[in-house]
Amino acid sequence: RGIRLVDEANGFDNYILKTPVNEIYAWTLLKLKREMLLRLTDKDNFSGRTSVYDKYEEFCVPHEVADWTGLTLQEAIRKQLTLDRIEKEKAEVPLKSRYRQELLFLLEGGHLDDMDPDLVVEKKPGIMDGIKNAFK
Repeated sequence: RGIRLVDEANGFDNYILKTPVNEIYAWTLLKLKREMLLRLTDKDNFSGRTSVYDKYEEFCVPHEVADWTGLTLQEAIRKQLTLDRIEKEKAEVPLKSRYRQELLFLLEGGHLDDMDPDLVVEKKPGIMDGIKNAFK
């Protein structure tokens, strides 16, 4: 049956590229299709061989689509979890930056002008302060 399908598609490469993902049952063929689609997403991969790129240009898909093609369920879950983690890390603002923005807002708004300097919390002496004073 496989040989007949390849012959009907006019070659192995056309069979892999034309056949929908849900009709390819071999994982190795799905991986091959994924690699072929990933190569086709960037025309620079075919520098000097534009005739090859022109032959398969109709199968070009965006990189995001090609990147998900042919993944097993476990690979897709792992990839999605990684993407979610990266997105979460990008969305997190370090406390230092957030506190700096709040301080700038308060300074620009004049909210700290009337602050009483006596209300500033004094540092309590610690164990090391006695040792530092002994060597002065």
